[in-house]
Amino acid sequence: MNRKYIFRVLTVVLLVSADQLSKLAATLLIGDSTRELVQLRLSDGWFVFHVHPDLNVRDSVLISVLLAIVMFALLASVIFCARRARAYALEGISGADGVKSCPRFTNAAICLLFAGVVSSMLFDAFLWGGSLDFICFERYKYLTEGGVQYTDVYRFDIDLKDIYLIVGGIMLLVRCALWDISVLKLPKEERKLVSKRLRDPVGLIRSARSESRSEEPENGFSFSVGSVIDLISTIVSGILASAVFGAAAYFIFTFVLLPVAAEYIAPLGSFLNDIGRKYDAETVYRTIQEAITLLAIFPAHYGANASAKRLEKAFIRNTEGRLLPGEGLAYRLRHNLLFDILTVAGVALIGFGLSAAQVKIPYLCLPFDLICRNFGVARGIAAALIITAAAQVFGALKAQRYWSAAYLFSD
Repeated sequence: MNRKYIFRVLTVVLLVSADQLSKLAATLLIGDSTRELVQLRLSDGWFVFHVHPDLNVRDSVLISVLLAIVMFALLASVIFCARRARAYALEGISGADGVKSCPRFTNAAICLLFAGVVSSMLFDAFLWGGSLDFICFERYKYLTEGGVQYTDVYRFDIDLKDIYLIVGGIMLLVRCALWDISVLKLPKEERKLVSKRLRDPVGLIRSARSESRSEEPENGFSFSVGSVIDLISTIVSGILASAVFGAAAYFIFTFVLLPVAAEYIAPLGSFLNDIGRKYDAETVYRTIQEAITLLAIFPAHYGANASAKRLEKAFIRNTEGRLLPGEGLAYRLRHNLLFDILTVAGVALIGFGLSAAQVKIPYLCLPFDLICRNFGVARGIAAALIITAAAQVFGALKAQRYWSAAYLFSD
């Protein structure tokens, strides 16, 4: 497992956490009031910098989902180009070592942009219902028109994620400028060739695909097309399978097993009658379905991990399918930790976000509806992350046994 990827993921997590915690702090400590930090008297008015939480309500859930897809697609394109463009554009170019790509500077810009997009498109859209801007700049200017004096107010609100996006965007532009300045030092013909390659996205994609084929694809998670597809399918199937498994188990438990057990076990029957007298029947049934759907995350992650066979085929082949659970888990932590971190974060945050947005699917519950309804935002996300992490470990171990059996009994 490349430590650089772990460091980038942790950086993004810390940036997103800082953004969300700052909004929670502003909401809890300030609320609807205003805390003035700086006030400057000017000749034609005054300037004020203060903290004042202001929720800018977003569009509908559907529009938010579409915007999130578009923004993540654009960001994925930026990451892909930043990683692959240099090698493709400078292949066979003399003096290529002098062309600056500023990898650390570029990684910092991408981390800021990624954190800003995640905060905006996932947390703000689905958890807060909009952008909670609390860093406010106001300019009060005295104006006179037709002999009447009045005050015109200019207001600008931002939050930390806006700062991430602005600073990350500026850093990316600076990186492009440094690249162009370095390329200008190359001979004219080679500059033309570099420019032609950068205008050829099809060639860039073909070069990346040929490079990924030449590498061993089974040594762990990397941002290749196949691995990203595995990641997305694991996240989506982890959420959907939990809802489907939960619905099936709910109907079997509620309408088959529970009535039969209550018929033959007298204490259970009286206990259920007491519950029915105290609580509304619809609330009881909904709570049961939500609890079963939450537990269904564990078998769902087994199926989701079993579908991503490429992750540990090399290890299973090298051990001839006879791996112990501890060895398999240790291997996974060394080579596929990034995959697991992204899976856990994706399932927990997207799943909890859908529950917080009160997305309804006929006859189905979402995995974290019960947590969202009872825990609140901060504790709910923490609980969702812990449960998803436990389910991912369970799913990885079960999937390894499945792959080992498939290897031993295959031709």
